[in-house]
Amino acid sequence: MTKPEQMHTFLLFLVITLFCTISYKVQATKNPFKSSENIEQTQTLKQQIKAYENAIETIESQDGVYSDKLAQQLANLADIYQRQNKHDLAIDTFNRSLHLNRINDGLYSKAQIPLLKKIIASLKIQKKWKIIDQRYNYLYWLHNRNFSENDETMVEVLLEIAGWNLTSYARRYSKKPIENLYNSHILYTKALKISEEQYGQFNERNIPILNNIMIANYFFATADIMTSDLIEPNEYAATTNFQNLVATLKRKSFSSGKENIQNEIQILENQDEINHFQISNVRLKLADWHLLFEKRQTAMRLYNDAYLYASINDSQNINDLFNKPIALPNLPNLKTNTREGITHEALASNTKFIHASFDVTRYGRAKNIQVINSNMKESTRLRSLALRSLRFTKFRPKLVGGLPIKTEKMNLHIFPE
Repeated sequence: MTKPEQMHTFLLFLVITLFCTISYKVQATKNPFKSSENIEQTQTLKQQIKAYENAIETIESQDGVYSDKLAQQLANLADIYQRQNKHDLAIDTFNRSLHLNRINDGLYSKAQIPLLKKIIASLKIQKKWKIIDQRYNYLYWLHNRNFSENDETMVEVLLEIAGWNLTSYARRYSKKPIENLYNSHILYTKALKISEEQYGQFNERNIPILNNIMIANYFFATADIMTSDLIEPNEYAATTNFQNLVATLKRKSFSSGKENIQNEIQILENQDEINHFQISNVRLKLADWHLLFEKRQTAMRLYNDAYLYASINDSQNINDLFNKPIALPNLPNLKTNTREGITHEALASNTKFIHASFDVTRYGRAKNIQVINSNMKESTRLRSLALRSLRFTKFRPKLVGGLPIKTEKMNLHIFPE
């Protein structure tokens, strides 16, 4: 893939994974209390805080500062601080509870796990990315000490940490993002192996993992990897040849992604009840994957195959699948910064956007691009970058009778960050 396509990846696309807690779990901590806060609730929380502080003081005076009774009281107090968005206090108090758990229950105490996750939630709100990495490393170490390598309990933590690493790579949270990408691939691969061993090769719960590995494959393919970025990661996979491993993952990104999609089709075809619409979508994803990697002739054949499959097995949904161009990559858990329309809320909040009109060729290229409307007239650089990225975006073409056709005057809103 070309450098303009690499630029397009990070201008228009962000990773949103099912297992990364950076969005929904953090918000669950941040918003619910604040939205309904009133004087009575504030008073109640103050009373609860005072009660916990008194209980902690009593335990310390009677049983000492290392009493095993303190850990739960401190965790309860930290929960309230977190609900109030007092995250420094919450983190300090959770850490103290964590320390007492290690003292009283041992270094490998499982009671540390929920505390660590709550600490990470507050750290994400504070955007302390480096410390989050350290906390996730400790969470991974703790699980390895408590569970066997192939225990199904490991799947959840592997997915959570892999999701964090993938998001960290996409948003450039660390100084060495390629290490995050490598770690995400290693962790997703381990999670898939355990899931297949525990639930079977054709279990549907393997599909989200395959999709996230595909996102990692796509990012390897589009990554502009600098030699200085190829440091030695030690947290999740011991290696003395990181540079060659990353180069291999980049080189095999197409074939690996193709294999993942084919595995997904096999899983869906081996269910008791066959979902033909879902299979049609995955067949389209296979064609998309080939188009992304400039394998146009094979992509056109696969688009025709997907159309024939849908027309035989799911003809009532055929228009929904093939009647308009789709910006690529179109992968589950990958959110684009483009939309066909714009909401009233976005307009009211003065969200920056560019409304563009363009034609899409039968091979999925944007031509004759024109700006219809924009509220970014003062930011010519961002407008230029957004429109340039659109020129290098590939589109799944509109299909009629299984054959790709040119689409004229397609409209798209671009929301540069």
